[in-house]
Parts: sequence; structure tokens; C-alpha cells
Amino acid sequence: MLLQRFGKAGKKIGNAIYFHKLYYKEHLSESFYKEKLSLIPVDYSFNIIKYTPKNKSITFLNSPDFDTADEPYINHYVTIKNDNSTKFRKYRGLYQIYHHKWLFVADDYPNFNVSLSKKRSLDWGLFKADIDVHKIGYKIYWEKNMIKKLNGVWHVKEQEYTSARTSQNILPAPIKKLIEYKHFYGGVVNLDIGGGKYDKMTLYLSECGIKNIVSDTYNRTKSHNNSVLHYVKKNAVDTVTIFHVLNVIKEREIQLQVIQQAYLALKLDGKAFIYSNYKPKNSVAGKTMADSYQNFNKTIDFLPLVQEVFKDAYFDKKLGMIVGIKH
Repeated sequence: MLLQRFGKAGKKIGNAIYFHKLYYKEHLSESFYKEKLSLIPVDYSFNIIKYTPKNKSITFLNSPDFDTADEPYINHYVTIKNDNSTKFRKYRGLYQIYHHKWLFVADDYPNFNVSLSKKRSLDWGLFKADIDVHKIGYKIYWEKNMIKKLNGVWHVKEQEYTSARTSQNILPAPIKKLIEYKHFYGGVVNLDIGGGKYDKMTLYLSECGIKNIVSDTYNRTKSHNNSVLHYVKKNAVDTVTIFHVLNVIKEREIQLQVIQQAYLALKLDGKAFIYSNYKPKNSVAGKTMADSYQNFNKTIDFLPLVQEVFKDAYFDKKLGMIVGIKH
């Protein structure tokens, strides 16, 4: 991850440092902090501090949903300049928000999951090129644009062929390779995207101490898929498998959407494993039977597509799979 804290806890923007009040000692002397604190009303509620070392200006900010929102907003603030003059402002409607709130705190911050906040930074970074960076600091623009893009990845798009009938009650051959080379081990939580209607892989992995969660638009119920979606939005998974899925989807944009889902579900440094090796001689992509489609590609043929999401994805010859790492 390219983002880094300024010190133990702090986000540097221009000449200013932003941090949660619990970590004021990281950037302020006790005497300076208490002096400035004495200049605001005793009952003034704040949780974020902005400090500009160059002119010794300090701002006490109120962010009501800092612990609960992914991108918390600023409600009001008091600024105290070097000459001790003060300025109060309360936002009304056009709220500004903070991104990457994990930068404001240390890893030991107790009131939200810092690891999930770091993951969030990576998630929306996936679409950053498609939005106006000059407007993303405003709550109204953020919710209308970025949140819509993030949620859109999980929105089911209609495929010309569902390929639901291609689901087979067999253990996918690649799974044993992942265990053999110790990519899968006890305690791992895996999301199997397009895992079909059978639970053979789930039962096999459970015997190895691995939790396997299956999502499949056309082979699992809507309530099942919704529960999986709810889980992965609240709990980043260690690994994602996409076996024999990309080859049965005709539409390139939906293939890409599947890979984006894998990216969003993963924790920081989590890995996606992609396998779709099916290329008989003289086979042409197209309909194979009622409501079924085949691309007839080798796994490595999908590497450029995967690299559109996982920039450093590579083909692992030992595994015979594409590996994408979220970092």
C-alpha cells in the first residue's frame, strides 16, 4: 500500500497533519495542547485535530460518525491561530469527508477495525481514475459517484448464457495444488466465486480446517448470495478462487466484474487464484448446449484481463493458475 501514516498516527495533507485526539502527544507538546484547549468551551465536542506546524495553527474538529462511517464527515470545527484568535464554523449541507481514516489513528485504535479501513482505501482506489479527484472530498459527490461504483460491482448483470448447467459435482483439481503448496491451510477463509450448486469442495476444505464460502448467481438462491455478500462486506477473506468461471462467460465486462468482486472481497495481501484451462484443438468459442457457453481458452490467456484489476498478477507455472495479490 502506497499510503503511509505521518508518524504513529497522522495523515499529512499539504502543510497540515490530521490525527485523532487520542494521539495528540505524537505531534503536540502537553503544554501547547492544554493551552489551546483552554481557549475553547469546556463542553465543546471534538475528536479530530488538525495541526499546521509552520504557523502553529490548530483546529479542533467534530466528526460525529468517525468510528462508524467508512468516510466520516465534518460537522463543525474551531480553529485557533498562533495569536490565539479563534474561528468557528458549522457545515450546513455541503459536508466535507475524510478518506483513509485509518491514517488518523494507530493500529491499536479500539473503536473501529483498522485493517478493514485499510482495505477500504484499496477498494475505492480501484475506481479512482474514473472520478473527479477535485470533488471526492464532498459527501454528496462521494455518495452519488464512488459508492455507486463500489456497489455496482456486486450488482448482477444479465448474461446471454448463464452456463448454470455446466456445474459439476466434482472436486476441482486445482484445490489440491493450493494445499500442496501451502497457499491453503487451517484457519484460511476462502470465497469461491461461481462455485456451482454442489458442496464437494466446501466439505473437502472443512476437513482441512478451511472455511469455504460459495457464491454463484445462477446456482445458489438469492438469499444465499445476499448472505455471502453481507459477509464479505463486513469480513475480508484471505483467498478467493475462480475456477472454470471466466471460460463460461461470454461478456468481457462480466468477466472483469467477477475479477473485481474477488479484489473487493480480499483482505490486504490476500490472494486470488484463477483457473480456466479448457482448450481442445480446433474449438471455436460459442454456444455448446442450451444456455451454455465456452471460451475454450487456456488459463494464461486470461492474464491480461486479470491484470486490469490485479496490476501485478502473474501466472504460476507450479500451480497452473493465475495469482493476483491485493496490495
